[in-house]
Amino acid sequence: MKPILIFAGTSEGRRLTQYLAKRNVQLYVCVATDYGDEMIEKKYGTEVRTGRLTSQEMLALMHSHAFELVIDATHPYADAVSTNISNACSAANIDYLRVVREDTETTDCVSVRSAAEAVAFLNNTAGTILLTTGSKDLHTFAALDDFAQRVHPRVLPSQESLNRCLELGYRAQNIICMQGPFSTEMNIAMLKQIGATYLVTKESGSAGGFDEKIQAAAVTGATAIVIGRPIHEQGMSEKQTVEYLNKRFHFSQPHKNTLKSRLKFPLFVDLNDAEILIVGGGTIASRRAKALSEFGARIHVIATEISSELRSFAHNNRVEITVKTFEEKDIAHPRIVIAATDDRDINRSIYEYCIKRGILCNVADKKDECDFYFPSLIRTDNLVIGITGDGSDHKRTKNTADRIRACLQEETEE
Repeated sequence: MKPILIFAGTSEGRRLTQYLAKRNVQLYVCVATDYGDEMIEKKYGTEVRTGRLTSQEMLALMHSHAFELVIDATHPYADAVSTNISNACSAANIDYLRVVREDTETTDCVSVRSAAEAVAFLNNTAGTILLTTGSKDLHTFAALDDFAQRVHPRVLPSQESLNRCLELGYRAQNIICMQGPFSTEMNIAMLKQIGATYLVTKESGSAGGFDEKIQAAAVTGATAIVIGRPIHEQGMSEKQTVEYLNKRFHFSQPHKNTLKSRLKFPLFVDLNDAEILIVGGGTIASRRAKALSEFGARIHVIATEISSELRSFAHNNRVEITVKTFEEKDIAHPRIVIAATDDRDINRSIYEYCIKRGILCNVADKKDECDFYFPSLIRTDNLVIGITGDGSDHKRTKNTADRIRACLQEETEE
C-alpha cells in the first residue's frame, strides 16, 4: 500500500502513528516542534518532518508523495491548520480523515468563547492565574492588566516556548516549563504552590488532561475559566479511526474497544544475571526487588530516599543501591526498568524513554504504561505459576492465586 501522511501534534496522533507503524505501514509524520519530533517513536522507520507548514508547503508535500491517506490529528484548537490540511487534500485529490476528541461536559466553571474573552473577564478580577492554554495564546494574555505579576504560564519544556514567554514580558520566576499530561494531584500541588485564584484552560478533552485540571480547581477552590472549542468539528474519534483503518486496510481487529489488549502474554524469561533498574525506594520498589532477585537478576535501585525494608533486603542480597535523583543517563543497557517513584511525571518520562529504546518497562502507578505486569507468583521447588488479569478485578486475581496455592499445598502434603 502507499504511504500515509499523519499530522500528529497530539497524543492521539502519536498513538495512531505507533499503531500503524507496528503494522508495517510506511508513514510520513509532520510535527510542529522539535519536542514533538522527540515524542514520536521511530523504531519502525517512520519518517518525521519538523516545522510548521504553510498551505502551499502542505500541497507541495502531498504532490511529491503518492499518499494513500492523510490523517489530521492536530490539536482541537488548531482550526486554521486543519482547514489548510483539508484544502490541500482536496487540491491533491487525497482522502482526508480528521481525528476529533469527544466533548467533555463541564459544570461549576466560567465558560468563555475565546482567549480574548477570558482576558476581558479576568481584567475585572484580582488574584493569581495558572494559565494552561499553551504558548499559542501567550500574546493574548499579555494584554491582561498586571499580567507579569498575576499570570503563571505553563508551557512545554522547549527553548521556543520559554523564549516566547520571556519576549512577551512574563516573569521568569512565574514560568512553568513541564510536559503533561498532569495528574489531578500535580495540578493541585501547582495551584497551591502559586496560590492560584483562577485556572485558565481549553476544553481539550480527556486526552489533554482537562478532567484533571477541573478536579484540581474544585479541590483548591480556584475558579476554572474554560475556553470553548472554536467550532464543532466533524470527524472520527480515535477509536472510530482505528476501526476505519482496520476495515480499509484489512488489519487484524484490536482486542475489544482498545488499541491493544489489556491482557498480557505469559512469557517466562531467563533473568539469570540480567541487569534490572528500579527507580524508586519505597514499598513497591522493595516488593519488586524481592520478586526479581529470586530469579537471579542483578538489581540496581536509584532513589533519593530508600526505605529501611529495602536497605535491609539489599544488604543481604544481590541489590545495588544509589541514593541520587534519577537522570535519563542512568538508563544504560538494562534488560528491564521498573518506574516506582511517587512522582507521576518522573514515572511517565521513564516510560517514554524506555519505549523509544525498546526497553521493557513496568510503571507502578499506571497500568497503561506497562509493557508487562507483575503476576501473583506461586512457587514450589521446581514449578512457577504466575496469575494476572486485565487490572479490572485485583481481588479475583488474588483469590484465584490463593486457590491454586492451596491446591498445590494439599498435593504436597498428600
